[in-house]
Amino acid sequence: MTHLLNLESVALRTFKVLAIGWLLTGCLPADEQDAENAIYRHSLPASVQRMDPLHASDRYSGFMIQNVFESLYRYQYLGRPYTLIPELANGMPKVSADGLEVTIVIASGHYFSNSPEFSEGQGREVNAHDVAYSLRRHFDPSLRSEGAWLWRDWLVAPDPDNACAQICATDDAVTFHLRRPFPFLAATLATPFAAIVPQEVVDALGEEFTRAPIGSGPYQLDHIDEFSASLSLNPNYHRPRFSLEREGFQQRIHPELLTTLDGLPLPLMEMVEIAFVADEAARILAFDGAGSLDLIRLPAAQVHAMVTPTNSSSGPSISLNANYADLYNISVAPELGFLRMDFNMADPDIGHAANPSNSQRNRRLRCAVLAADSWQQRTQQLYAGMGEVFRGVVPPQAGAAPPTTPAPAASFGEYYPLLNYGAVAGSLGRYEFDFFKTQLVNAGYPGGNIRFYSFATLGDLIRGIRDLKVNVFMTGWAMDYPDAMNNLQLFYGPNRLPGANYSSFNNPGFNNAFAKAELLPDSPSRTKLLTEMANILNDECVTLSGMARQAVFLNQKNVTALPDSGPMNGLMLRFVFKDPNSG
Repeated sequence: MTHLLNLESVALRTFKVLAIGWLLTGCLPADEQDAENAIYRHSLPASVQRMDPLHASDRYSGFMIQNVFESLYRYQYLGRPYTLIPELANGMPKVSADGLEVTIVIASGHYFSNSPEFSEGQGREVNAHDVAYSLRRHFDPSLRSEGAWLWRDWLVAPDPDNACAQICATDDAVTFHLRRPFPFLAATLATPFAAIVPQEVVDALGEEFTRAPIGSGPYQLDHIDEFSASLSLNPNYHRPRFSLEREGFQQRIHPELLTTLDGLPLPLMEMVEIAFVADEAARILAFDGAGSLDLIRLPAAQVHAMVTPTNSSSGPSISLNANYADLYNISVAPELGFLRMDFNMADPDIGHAANPSNSQRNRRLRCAVLAADSWQQRTQQLYAGMGEVFRGVVPPQAGAAPPTTPAPAASFGEYYPLLNYGAVAGSLGRYEFDFFKTQLVNAGYPGGNIRFYSFATLGDLIRGIRDLKVNVFMTGWAMDYPDAMNNLQLFYGPNRLPGANYSSFNNPGFNNAFAKAELLPDSPSRTKLLTEMANILNDECVTLSGMARQAVFLNQKNVTALPDSGPMNGLMLRFVFKDPNSG
Protein backbone atom coordinates (compact mmCIF):
# COMPACT_ATOMS: atom_id res chain seq x y z
CA MET A 1 0.00 0.00 0.00
CA THR A 2 2.82 2.39 0.82
CA HIS A 3 4.35 1.75 -2.60
CA LEU A 4 1.08 2.62 -4.34
CA LEU A 5 0.63 5.80 -2.33
CA ASN A 6 4.14 6.91 -3.15
CA LEU A 7 3.59 6.18 -6.82
CA GLU A 8 0.37 8.19 -6.80
CA SER A 9 1.97 11.17 -5.08
CA VAL A 10 4.82 11.19 -7.61
CA ALA A 11 2.30 11.09 -10.43
CA LEU A 12 0.26 13.93 -8.98
CA ARG A 13 3.31 16.09 -8.41
CA THR A 14 4.45 15.49 -11.98
CA PHE A 15 0.99 16.24 -13.30
CA LYS A 16 0.75 19.50 -11.33
CA VAL A 17 4.05 20.70 -12.76
CA LEU A 18 2.80 20.00 -16.28
CA ALA A 19 -0.59 21.55 -15.61
CA ILE A 20 0.97 24.89 -14.70
CA GLY A 21 2.33 25.11 -18.24
CA TRP A 22 0.51 23.99 -21.35
CA LEU A 23 -1.42 20.92 -20.27
CA LEU A 24 -4.56 22.49 -18.78
CA THR A 25 -6.61 24.02 -21.58
CA GLY A 26 -10.16 23.22 -20.50
CA CYS A 27 -10.66 26.52 -18.62
CA LEU A 28 -9.71 28.74 -21.54
CA PRO A 29 -12.26 30.96 -23.35
CA ALA A 30 -13.65 29.46 -26.55
CA ASP A 31 -11.48 31.49 -28.94
CA GLU A 32 -8.35 30.57 -26.98
CA GLN A 33 -9.41 26.92 -26.95
CA ASP A 34 -9.55 27.06 -30.77
CA ALA A 35 -5.97 28.35 -30.77
CA GLU A 36 -4.94 25.58 -28.38
CA ASN A 37 -6.58 22.99 -30.62
CA ALA A 38 -4.27 24.10 -33.42
CA ILE A 39 -1.42 22.58 -31.40
CA TYR A 40 -0.94 18.84 -31.30
CA ARG A 41 0.33 17.60 -27.93
CA HIS A 42 2.33 14.39 -27.63
CA SER A 43 4.28 12.71 -24.84
CA LEU A 44 7.46 10.66 -24.66
CA PRO A 45 8.41 8.59 -21.60
CA ALA A 46 11.97 9.94 -21.51
CA SER A 47 13.63 13.29 -22.03
CA VAL A 48 15.77 13.86 -25.11
CA GLN A 49 19.20 15.28 -24.40
CA ARG A 50 20.91 15.03 -27.78
CA MET A 51 19.48 15.73 -31.22
CA ASP A 52 22.59 15.25 -33.32
CA PRO A 53 22.10 12.31 -35.73
CA LEU A 54 25.46 10.98 -34.53
CA HIS A 55 23.72 10.04 -31.28
CA ALA A 56 20.37 8.70 -32.53
CA SER A 57 20.84 5.42 -30.66
CA ASP A 58 17.66 5.54 -28.58
CA ARG A 59 14.07 5.58 -29.75
CA TYR A 60 13.20 8.96 -28.27
CA SER A 61 16.14 10.85 -29.74
CA GLY A 62 15.26 9.22 -33.06
CA PHE A 63 11.67 10.41 -32.70
CA MET A 64 12.76 14.03 -32.39
CA ILE A 65 15.49 13.79 -35.06
CA GLN A 66 13.04 12.43 -37.63
CA ASN A 67 11.00 15.62 -37.36
CA VAL A 68 13.77 18.21 -37.52
CA PHE A 69 15.89 16.47 -40.18
CA GLU A 70 15.39 14.54 -43.40
CA SER A 71 17.21 11.46 -44.68
CA LEU A 72 17.70 10.16 -48.18
CA TYR A 73 14.88 7.65 -47.67
CA ARG A 74 12.00 7.02 -45.32
CA TYR A 75 9.23 4.46 -44.91
CA GLN A 76 5.66 4.76 -46.10
CA TYR A 77 3.32 5.98 -43.39
CA LEU A 78 0.76 3.23 -43.99
CA GLY A 79 2.51 0.53 -46.03
CA ARG A 80 3.01 -2.82 -44.31
CA PRO A 81 5.32 -4.60 -44.69
CA TYR A 82 7.45 -1.49 -44.31
CA THR A 83 8.29 -0.03 -47.72
CA LEU A 84 11.06 2.44 -48.50
CA ILE A 85 10.36 5.58 -50.52
CA PRO A 86 12.65 8.50 -51.40
CA GLU A 87 12.78 11.60 -49.21
CA LEU A 88 15.88 13.66 -50.07
CA ALA A 89 16.77 11.21 -52.83
CA ASN A 90 15.40 11.61 -56.35
CA GLY A 91 14.62 7.94 -56.82
CA MET A 92 16.08 4.67 -55.62
CA PRO A 93 19.85 3.93 -55.72
CA LYS A 94 21.64 3.05 -58.96
CA VAL A 95 24.03 0.14 -58.42
CA SER A 96 27.03 -0.73 -60.59
CA ALA A 97 27.29 -4.17 -62.21
CA ASP A 98 29.75 -5.39 -59.57
CA GLY A 99 27.67 -3.91 -56.73
CA LEU A 100 30.59 -1.84 -55.42
CA GLU A 101 29.40 1.62 -56.46
CA VAL A 102 26.01 2.97 -55.43
CA THR A 103 24.91 6.37 -56.75
CA ILE A 104 21.96 8.36 -55.43
CA VAL A 105 20.73 11.52 -57.12
CA ILE A 106 19.64 14.26 -54.71
CA ALA A 107 16.21 15.85 -55.19
CA SER A 108 15.92 19.61 -55.53
CA GLY A 109 13.63 21.85 -53.48
CA HIS A 110 14.60 20.79 -49.94
CA TYR A 111 15.80 23.63 -47.70
CA PHE A 112 17.30 23.84 -44.24
CA SER A 113 15.44 25.95 -41.70
CA ASN A 114 16.77 29.45 -41.07
CA SER A 115 19.88 30.03 -38.99
CA PRO A 116 22.27 32.98 -38.46
CA GLU A 117 25.07 30.74 -39.76
CA PHE A 118 23.59 30.86 -43.28
CA SER A 119 23.99 33.80 -45.63
CA GLU A 120 21.57 36.52 -44.48
CA GLY A 121 20.17 33.96 -42.03
CA GLN A 122 18.15 32.25 -44.77
CA GLY A 123 18.21 28.45 -44.92
CA ARG A 124 19.82 27.19 -48.12
CA GLU A 125 19.02 24.20 -50.33
CA VAL A 126 20.26 20.74 -49.35
CA ASN A 127 22.86 19.35 -51.75
CA ALA A 128 24.93 16.23 -52.32
CA HIS A 129 27.88 17.68 -50.39
CA ASP A 130 25.66 17.91 -47.29
CA VAL A 131 24.87 14.21 -47.65
CA ALA A 132 28.53 13.21 -47.99
CA TYR A 133 29.57 15.42 -45.08
CA SER A 134 26.80 14.14 -42.79
CA LEU A 135 27.67 10.49 -43.36
CA ARG A 136 31.44 11.00 -43.20
CA ARG A 137 31.01 12.53 -39.73
CA HIS A 138 30.29 9.05 -38.40
CA PHE A 139 33.87 8.02 -39.19
CA ASP A 140 35.53 10.87 -37.30
CA PRO A 141 36.73 9.13 -34.10
CA SER A 142 36.72 12.40 -32.16
CA LEU A 143 32.93 12.66 -32.59
CA ARG A 144 32.22 9.21 -31.08
CA SER A 145 29.39 8.33 -33.40
CA GLU A 146 26.97 5.70 -32.15
CA GLY A 147 25.88 4.81 -35.69
CA ALA A 148 29.13 4.12 -37.53
CA TRP A 149 28.54 0.37 -37.19
CA LEU A 150 25.78 0.60 -39.82
CA TRP A 151 28.34 1.33 -42.55
CA ARG A 152 31.73 0.52 -41.00
CA ASP A 153 32.17 -2.94 -42.51
CA TRP A 154 30.74 -2.05 -45.91
CA LEU A 155 32.27 1.24 -47.01
CA VAL A 156 35.89 1.38 -48.07
CA ALA A 157 38.13 2.99 -45.48
CA PRO A 158 38.17 6.79 -45.46
CA ASP A 159 41.25 8.41 -47.00
CA PRO A 160 42.26 11.76 -45.43
CA ASP A 161 43.95 12.71 -48.72
CA ASN A 162 41.00 11.77 -50.94
CA ALA A 163 37.51 12.77 -49.81
CA CYS A 164 36.02 10.85 -52.74
CA ALA A 165 37.58 7.52 -51.76
CA GLN A 166 34.65 6.55 -49.53
CA ILE A 167 31.65 8.82 -50.18
CA CYS A 168 31.92 11.15 -53.15
CA ALA A 169 29.66 14.13 -53.85
CA THR A 170 29.15 15.76 -57.24
CA ASP A 171 26.82 18.61 -58.07
CA ASP A 172 23.63 16.60 -57.79
CA ALA A 173 24.53 13.07 -56.65
CA VAL A 174 26.45 11.13 -54.05
CA THR A 175 28.33 7.89 -54.74
CA PHE A 176 29.19 5.26 -52.12
CA HIS A 177 32.29 3.11 -52.67
CA LEU A 178 31.85 -0.32 -51.09
CA ARG A 179 34.16 -3.16 -50.12
CA ARG A 180 31.44 -5.62 -51.10
CA PRO A 181 27.81 -5.41 -52.25
CA PHE A 182 25.48 -3.98 -49.59
CA PRO A 183 21.87 -4.96 -50.37
CA PHE A 184 20.47 -2.97 -47.43
CA LEU A 185 22.31 0.32 -47.95
CA ALA A 186 19.09 2.19 -48.76
CA ALA A 187 17.46 0.89 -45.56
CA THR A 188 20.35 2.20 -43.45
CA LEU A 189 19.94 5.58 -45.16
CA ALA A 190 16.40 5.79 -43.77
CA THR A 191 17.53 5.65 -40.14
CA PRO A 192 17.84 8.74 -37.90
CA PHE A 193 21.61 8.14 -37.95
CA ALA A 194 21.54 9.06 -41.65
CA ALA A 195 19.79 12.41 -41.17
CA ILE A 196 21.42 15.26 -43.11
CA VAL A 197 23.01 18.27 -41.40
CA PRO A 198 24.54 21.54 -42.75
CA GLN A 199 28.30 21.74 -42.21
CA GLU A 200 28.54 25.48 -41.65
CA VAL A 201 26.00 25.34 -38.83
CA VAL A 202 27.66 22.33 -37.20
CA ASP A 203 31.06 24.01 -37.43
CA ALA A 204 29.73 27.25 -35.92
CA LEU A 205 27.76 25.70 -33.06
CA GLY A 206 30.03 22.81 -32.11
CA GLU A 207 28.62 20.86 -29.15
CA GLU A 208 25.67 23.26 -28.98
CA PHE A 209 24.34 21.83 -32.26
CA THR A 210 22.93 18.84 -30.38
CA ARG A 211 20.62 21.21 -28.44
CA ALA A 212 19.99 23.68 -31.27
CA PRO A 213 19.75 21.49 -34.38
CA ILE A 214 19.12 22.82 -37.88
CA GLY A 215 17.71 20.45 -40.49
CA SER A 216 15.45 20.34 -43.53
CA GLY A 217 12.63 18.38 -41.89
CA PRO A 218 9.02 19.53 -41.55
CA TYR A 219 9.62 21.10 -38.15
CA GLN A 220 12.16 23.35 -36.49
CA LEU A 221 12.98 23.09 -32.81
CA ASP A 222 11.85 26.18 -30.91
CA HIS A 223 12.51 24.99 -27.36
CA ILE A 224 13.74 21.96 -25.46
CA ASP A 225 14.54 21.26 -21.81
CA GLU A 226 14.28 18.26 -19.50
CA PHE A 227 10.48 18.54 -19.31
CA SER A 228 9.26 19.39 -22.82
CA ALA A 229 10.00 20.44 -26.37
CA SER A 230 8.20 22.70 -28.84
CA LEU A 231 8.24 22.28 -32.61
CA SER A 232 6.88 24.63 -35.27
CA LEU A 233 6.65 24.46 -39.04
CA ASN A 234 9.98 24.86 -40.82
CA PRO A 235 9.15 27.93 -42.96
CA ASN A 236 11.39 26.58 -45.74
CA TYR A 237 9.90 23.09 -45.82
CA HIS A 238 8.70 22.14 -49.31
CA ARG A 239 5.34 20.87 -47.95
CA PRO A 240 4.46 17.93 -50.20
CA ARG A 241 0.81 16.97 -50.42
CA PHE A 242 -0.45 14.04 -48.37
CA SER A 243 -0.92 11.25 -50.91
CA LEU A 244 -2.73 8.15 -49.70
CA GLU A 245 -1.48 6.25 -52.72
CA ARG A 246 2.15 7.18 -52.04
CA GLU A 247 1.80 6.28 -48.36
CA GLY A 248 0.41 2.77 -49.01
CA PHE A 249 -3.27 3.30 -48.10
CA GLN A 250 -5.44 0.16 -48.24
CA GLN A 251 -9.16 0.76 -48.00
CA ARG A 252 -9.92 -2.59 -46.39
CA ILE A 253 -7.63 -2.03 -43.39
CA HIS A 254 -7.22 1.73 -42.97
CA PRO A 255 -9.83 4.12 -41.54
CA GLU A 256 -12.02 5.94 -44.05
CA LEU A 257 -11.35 9.19 -42.19
CA LEU A 258 -7.87 9.30 -43.74
CA THR A 259 -9.42 9.95 -47.16
CA THR A 260 -10.56 13.40 -45.98
CA LEU A 261 -6.89 14.35 -45.48
CA ASP A 262 -5.70 13.28 -48.93
CA GLY A 263 -4.12 16.22 -50.76
CA LEU A 264 -3.49 18.42 -47.73
CA PRO A 265 0.03 19.92 -47.31
CA LEU A 266 2.37 18.18 -44.91
CA PRO A 267 2.84 18.42 -42.03
CA LEU A 268 -0.85 18.54 -41.22
CA MET A 269 -0.17 20.32 -37.91
CA GLU A 270 2.05 23.40 -37.84
CA MET A 271 2.62 23.37 -34.07
CA VAL A 272 3.60 20.40 -31.90
CA GLU A 273 4.43 20.29 -28.21
CA ILE A 274 5.97 17.22 -26.60
CA ALA A 275 6.02 16.50 -22.88
CA PHE A 276 8.73 14.24 -21.47
CA VAL A 277 6.86 12.33 -18.75
CA ALA A 278 8.58 9.24 -17.38
CA ASP A 279 5.86 8.36 -14.86
CA GLU A 280 3.10 6.24 -16.41
CA ALA A 281 0.42 7.37 -13.94
CA ALA A 282 1.20 11.01 -14.71
CA ARG A 283 0.72 10.40 -18.43
CA ILE A 284 -2.65 8.78 -17.80
CA LEU A 285 -3.74 11.72 -15.64
CA ALA A 286 -2.68 14.20 -18.31
CA PHE A 287 -4.56 12.28 -21.00
CA ASP A 288 -7.60 10.85 -19.24
CA GLY A 289 -7.78 13.32 -16.36
CA ALA A 290 -7.35 16.73 -18.00
CA GLY A 291 -7.73 15.64 -21.60
CA SER A 292 -4.72 17.77 -22.37
CA LEU A 293 -2.49 15.22 -24.07
CA ASP A 294 -3.75 14.27 -27.51
CA LEU A 295 -2.23 10.78 -27.70
CA ILE A 296 -0.50 8.37 -25.35
CA ARG A 297 0.88 4.87 -25.41
CA LEU A 298 -1.23 3.02 -22.87
CA PRO A 299 0.87 1.57 -20.02
CA ALA A 300 0.54 -2.19 -19.60
CA ALA A 301 -0.89 -1.69 -16.10
CA GLN A 302 -3.86 0.19 -17.58
CA VAL A 303 -4.67 -2.16 -20.45
CA HIS A 304 -7.13 -4.36 -18.55
CA ALA A 305 -8.84 -1.31 -17.02
CA MET A 306 -9.57 0.33 -20.38
CA VAL A 307 -9.42 -2.37 -23.05
CA THR A 308 -11.57 -5.42 -23.80
CA PRO A 309 -10.32 -8.36 -25.89
CA THR A 310 -12.71 -9.32 -28.70
CA ASN A 311 -12.90 -12.03 -31.32
CA SER A 312 -14.00 -11.72 -34.90
CA SER A 313 -13.83 -13.69 -38.11
CA SER A 314 -10.39 -12.20 -38.75
CA GLY A 315 -9.08 -13.31 -35.35
CA PRO A 316 -8.59 -11.85 -31.87
CA SER A 317 -8.45 -8.08 -31.46
CA ILE A 318 -9.05 -5.47 -28.78
CA SER A 319 -11.42 -2.58 -28.31
CA LEU A 320 -12.04 0.10 -25.71
CA ASN A 321 -14.50 -0.94 -23.05
CA ALA A 322 -17.86 0.78 -22.68
CA ASN A 323 -16.60 3.48 -20.32
CA TYR A 324 -14.09 4.78 -22.84
CA ALA A 325 -15.37 3.85 -26.30
CA ASP A 326 -17.17 7.17 -26.78
CA LEU A 327 -14.25 9.21 -25.46
CA TYR A 328 -11.20 7.97 -27.32
CA ASN A 329 -9.94 6.09 -30.36
CA ILE A 330 -7.66 3.07 -30.03
CA SER A 331 -4.96 1.69 -32.31
CA VAL A 332 -2.50 -1.18 -31.89
CA ALA A 333 0.96 -1.19 -33.45
CA PRO A 334 3.13 -4.32 -33.31
CA GLU A 335 6.70 -3.58 -32.35
CA LEU A 336 9.38 -4.02 -34.99
CA GLY A 337 11.78 -5.32 -32.39
CA PHE A 338 11.74 -7.60 -29.40
CA LEU A 339 12.56 -8.14 -25.75
CA ARG A 340 15.03 -10.85 -24.79
CA MET A 341 17.05 -12.10 -21.83
CA ASP A 342 20.72 -12.75 -22.54
CA PHE A 343 23.58 -14.42 -20.71
CA ASN A 344 26.91 -12.63 -20.46
CA MET A 345 29.06 -15.10 -22.34
CA ALA A 346 32.23 -13.26 -21.26
CA ASP A 347 31.70 -14.63 -17.73
CA PRO A 348 33.56 -17.99 -17.57
CA ASP A 349 31.21 -19.22 -14.85
CA ILE A 350 28.22 -19.09 -17.17
CA GLY A 351 29.47 -18.49 -20.71
CA HIS A 352 32.60 -19.14 -22.75
CA ALA A 353 35.30 -20.91 -20.72
CA ALA A 354 38.85 -21.89 -21.59
CA ASN A 355 38.25 -25.47 -20.37
CA PRO A 356 35.95 -27.29 -22.87
CA SER A 357 34.32 -29.33 -20.11
CA ASN A 358 33.46 -26.12 -18.25
CA SER A 359 32.01 -24.66 -21.44
CA GLN A 360 29.71 -27.69 -21.78
CA ARG A 361 28.77 -27.47 -18.09
CA ASN A 362 27.87 -23.78 -18.59
CA ARG A 363 25.83 -24.60 -21.68
CA ARG A 364 23.79 -27.19 -19.76
CA LEU A 365 23.18 -24.60 -17.05
CA ARG A 366 22.00 -21.97 -19.56
CA CYS A 367 19.67 -24.45 -21.21
CA ALA A 368 18.20 -25.42 -17.82
CA VAL A 369 17.65 -21.75 -16.93
CA LEU A 370 15.85 -21.15 -20.23
CA ALA A 371 13.75 -24.29 -19.80
CA ALA A 372 12.58 -23.03 -16.38
CA ASP A 373 11.38 -19.70 -17.80
CA SER A 374 8.32 -18.86 -19.88
CA TRP A 375 7.76 -15.86 -22.15
CA GLN A 376 4.09 -16.78 -22.38
CA GLN A 377 3.59 -16.38 -18.63
CA ARG A 378 5.80 -13.27 -18.47
CA THR A 379 3.80 -11.62 -21.26
CA GLN A 380 0.53 -12.27 -19.46
CA GLN A 381 1.72 -11.21 -16.01
CA LEU A 382 3.92 -8.21 -16.84
CA TYR A 383 2.65 -6.97 -20.21
CA ALA A 384 -1.09 -7.57 -19.89
CA GLY A 385 -0.88 -10.16 -22.67
CA MET A 386 -0.04 -7.40 -25.18
CA GLY A 387 2.82 -9.10 -26.91
CA GLU A 388 3.54 -11.73 -29.55
CA VAL A 389 5.79 -14.54 -28.35
CA PHE A 390 8.01 -16.16 -30.97
CA ARG A 391 10.97 -18.50 -31.18
CA GLY A 392 14.40 -17.21 -32.17
CA VAL A 393 15.34 -13.57 -32.62
CA VAL A 394 13.31 -12.54 -35.67
CA PRO A 395 9.84 -11.16 -34.85
CA PRO A 396 7.03 -11.91 -37.32
CA GLN A 397 6.80 -8.22 -38.25
CA ALA A 398 10.29 -8.45 -39.77
CA GLY A 399 9.15 -10.90 -42.45
CA ALA A 400 9.61 -14.63 -42.77
CA ALA A 401 11.50 -15.90 -39.73
CA PRO A 402 14.00 -18.71 -40.24
CA PRO A 403 12.82 -21.98 -38.71
CA THR A 404 14.56 -23.00 -35.51
CA THR A 405 14.99 -26.24 -33.64
CA PRO A 406 13.82 -26.34 -30.01
CA ALA A 407 16.40 -25.44 -27.41
CA PRO A 408 17.87 -28.58 -25.81
CA ALA A 409 16.52 -29.51 -22.39
CA ALA A 410 19.01 -29.82 -19.56
CA SER A 411 19.21 -29.91 -15.78
CA PHE A 412 21.27 -27.77 -13.42
CA GLY A 413 23.40 -30.80 -12.58
CA GLU A 414 24.07 -29.51 -9.04
CA TYR A 415 25.92 -26.53 -10.52
CA TYR A 416 24.50 -23.31 -9.09
CA PRO A 417 26.79 -20.33 -9.77
CA LEU A 418 25.77 -16.81 -8.77
CA LEU A 419 23.32 -15.36 -11.24
CA ASN A 420 23.73 -11.58 -11.06
CA TYR A 421 20.72 -10.14 -12.86
CA GLY A 422 21.06 -6.55 -14.12
CA ALA A 423 18.30 -4.13 -15.07
CA VAL A 424 17.72 -0.42 -15.52
CA ALA A 425 16.17 1.12 -12.41
CA GLY A 426 12.38 1.15 -12.37
CA SER A 427 9.45 -0.95 -11.34
CA LEU A 428 9.35 -3.02 -14.54
CA GLY A 429 12.98 -4.10 -14.20
CA ARG A 430 12.30 -5.25 -10.65
CA TYR A 431 9.12 -7.08 -11.70
CA GLU A 432 11.05 -8.81 -14.48
CA PHE A 433 13.68 -9.96 -11.99
CA ASP A 434 11.08 -11.20 -9.49
CA PHE A 435 9.41 -13.21 -12.24
CA PHE A 436 12.77 -14.66 -13.35
CA LYS A 437 13.79 -15.58 -9.81
CA THR A 438 10.44 -17.18 -8.99
CA GLN A 439 10.61 -19.39 -12.09
CA LEU A 440 14.12 -20.57 -11.22
CA VAL A 441 13.42 -21.18 -7.54
CA ASN A 442 10.38 -23.25 -8.52
CA ALA A 443 12.69 -25.28 -10.74
CA GLY A 444 15.06 -25.94 -7.82
CA TYR A 445 17.67 -23.17 -8.12
CA PRO A 446 18.81 -21.75 -4.74
CA GLY A 447 17.22 -18.34 -4.30
CA GLY A 448 20.26 -17.03 -2.44
CA ASN A 449 22.32 -17.50 -5.60
CA ILE A 450 20.11 -15.16 -7.66
CA ARG A 451 20.86 -11.48 -7.09
CA PHE A 452 19.45 -8.23 -8.43
CA TYR A 453 21.56 -5.27 -9.55
CA SER A 454 19.90 -2.00 -10.51
CA PHE A 455 21.49 0.59 -12.80
CA ALA A 456 20.42 4.19 -13.28
CA THR A 457 20.63 4.14 -17.09
CA LEU A 458 21.04 1.71 -19.96
CA GLY A 459 24.60 2.98 -20.39
CA ASP A 460 25.34 2.08 -16.78
CA LEU A 461 23.87 -1.40 -17.30
CA ILE A 462 26.03 -1.90 -20.38
CA ARG A 463 29.10 -0.93 -18.38
CA GLY A 464 28.02 -3.41 -15.71
CA ILE A 465 27.85 -6.13 -18.37
CA ARG A 466 31.26 -5.16 -19.71
CA ASP A 467 32.80 -5.20 -16.23
CA LEU A 468 31.23 -8.63 -15.46
CA LYS A 469 29.13 -7.23 -12.61
CA VAL A 470 26.09 -8.92 -14.15
CA ASN A 471 25.82 -12.13 -16.12
CA VAL A 472 22.08 -12.18 -16.87
CA PHE A 473 20.16 -9.20 -18.24
CA MET A 474 16.98 -8.21 -20.05
CA THR A 475 17.16 -5.80 -22.97
CA GLY A 476 15.05 -4.65 -25.87
CA TRP A 477 16.02 -4.11 -29.49
CA ALA A 478 14.25 -1.87 -31.99
CA MET A 479 15.20 -2.96 -35.48
CA ASP A 480 16.94 -0.41 -37.69
CA TYR A 481 15.41 -2.02 -40.75
CA PRO A 482 13.13 -5.06 -41.24
CA ASP A 483 15.61 -7.82 -42.02
CA ALA A 484 16.75 -10.80 -39.95
CA MET A 485 20.41 -9.82 -40.24
CA ASN A 486 19.76 -6.66 -38.23
CA ASN A 487 18.91 -8.90 -35.25
CA LEU A 488 21.42 -11.66 -35.87
CA GLN A 489 24.23 -9.09 -35.78
CA LEU A 490 23.47 -8.78 -32.06
CA PHE A 491 25.32 -12.09 -31.63
CA TYR A 492 28.08 -11.66 -34.21
CA GLY A 493 31.47 -12.00 -32.46
CA PRO A 494 33.17 -8.89 -33.93
CA ASN A 495 30.21 -6.77 -32.72
CA ARG A 496 30.86 -7.49 -29.03
CA LEU A 497 30.98 -4.57 -26.60
CA PRO A 498 31.29 -1.68 -27.18
CA GLY A 499 29.27 -2.88 -30.18
CA ALA A 500 25.71 -4.20 -30.20
CA ASN A 501 26.66 -7.75 -29.12
CA TYR A 502 26.08 -7.18 -25.39
CA SER A 503 26.22 -10.92 -24.67
CA SER A 504 29.77 -11.21 -26.11
CA PHE A 505 28.68 -14.40 -27.86
CA ASN A 506 31.53 -15.60 -30.08
CA ASN A 507 30.92 -18.79 -32.04
CA PRO A 508 33.07 -19.58 -35.11
CA GLY A 509 30.24 -21.37 -36.93
CA PHE A 510 27.83 -18.49 -36.32
CA ASN A 511 30.43 -15.87 -37.31
CA ASN A 512 31.27 -17.73 -40.53
CA ALA A 513 27.60 -18.07 -41.54
CA PHE A 514 26.99 -14.40 -40.74
CA ALA A 515 29.93 -13.24 -42.88
CA LYS A 516 28.64 -15.30 -45.82
CA ALA A 517 25.01 -14.19 -45.46
CA GLU A 518 26.05 -10.51 -45.43
CA LEU A 519 27.12 -10.83 -49.05
CA LEU A 520 23.94 -12.41 -50.36
CA PRO A 521 20.67 -10.95 -51.58
CA ASP A 522 17.39 -12.50 -50.46
CA SER A 523 17.66 -16.08 -51.74
CA PRO A 524 17.36 -19.74 -50.66
CA SER A 525 21.12 -19.77 -49.95
CA ARG A 526 20.77 -16.79 -47.65
CA THR A 527 17.75 -18.30 -45.90
CA LYS A 528 19.74 -21.48 -45.28
CA LEU A 529 22.49 -19.45 -43.57
CA LEU A 530 19.95 -17.52 -41.49
CA THR A 531 18.46 -20.80 -40.34
CA GLU A 532 21.91 -22.13 -39.46
CA MET A 533 22.62 -19.08 -37.30
CA ALA A 534 19.23 -19.26 -35.59
CA ASN A 535 19.77 -22.92 -34.74
CA ILE A 536 23.24 -22.24 -33.32
CA LEU A 537 21.74 -19.63 -30.99
CA ASN A 538 19.11 -22.13 -29.88
CA ASP A 539 21.58 -24.97 -29.42
CA GLU A 540 23.97 -22.80 -27.39
CA CYS A 541 21.13 -21.44 -25.23
CA VAL A 542 22.50 -17.90 -25.45
CA THR A 543 19.27 -15.95 -25.19
CA LEU A 544 15.70 -16.31 -23.98
CA SER A 545 13.74 -14.85 -26.87
CA GLY A 546 11.54 -13.38 -27.61
CA MET A 547 8.48 -11.20 -27.38
CA ALA A 548 7.41 -8.36 -29.68
CA ARG A 549 5.29 -5.96 -27.67
CA GLN A 550 1.97 -4.77 -29.00
CA ALA A 551 1.87 -1.02 -28.42
CA VAL A 552 -1.65 0.20 -27.55
CA PHE A 553 -2.26 3.87 -28.33
CA LEU A 554 -5.19 6.05 -27.34
CA ASN A 555 -5.97 9.38 -28.93
CA GLN A 556 -8.62 12.03 -28.36
CA LYS A 557 -11.65 11.87 -30.67
CA ASN A 558 -10.70 15.06 -32.50
CA VAL A 559 -7.28 13.63 -33.43
CA THR A 560 -6.59 11.45 -36.46
CA ALA A 561 -3.39 9.48 -35.97
CA LEU A 562 -1.96 6.06 -36.69
CA PRO A 563 1.12 5.87 -34.45
CA ASP A 564 3.85 3.39 -35.16
CA SER A 565 6.08 1.23 -33.00
CA GLY A 566 8.50 0.55 -35.83
CA PRO A 567 10.81 2.55 -38.11
CA MET A 568 8.17 5.21 -38.86
CA ASN A 569 8.50 6.30 -35.20
CA GLY A 570 8.63 10.11 -35.18
CA LEU A 571 7.74 10.41 -38.86
CA MET A 572 4.10 9.90 -37.89
CA LEU A 573 3.94 13.46 -36.53
CA ARG A 574 3.76 14.96 -40.01
CA PHE A 575 0.59 12.96 -40.69
CA VAL A 576 -1.25 13.70 -37.43
CA PHE A 577 -4.36 15.86 -37.77
CA LYS A 578 -6.20 17.57 -34.94
CA ASP A 579 -9.53 19.17 -35.80
CA PRO A 580 -9.27 22.80 -34.62
CA ASN A 581 -13.05 23.10 -34.54
CA SER A 582 -13.66 20.45 -31.92
CA GLY A 583 -12.17 19.57 -28.56
